[in-house]
Amino acid sequence: QNIYLSLLPAKIGGYWSSPTFLMNQIQTFIPLPEDQRCLGLFYLGCSQENIPPPIEKGPIEAKVKWYA
Repeated sequence: QNIYLSLLPAKIGGYWSSPTFLMNQIQTFIPLPEDQRCLGLFYLGCSQENIPPPIEKGPIEAKVKWYA
């Protein structure tokens, strides 16, 4: 709950989910002690109106000098 409440001022979106297909296989990715289990995941991301503009990238030749 605290994570969720802190997202709004930072203009970040988030939600809790417990996808069954993943919860059955989570031990493969996150080794937990036998007396613990993962109850779900908290997803974070930018809302579409808060996505920063793309960075304009020039050609690599303008940034690299090769020595032979």
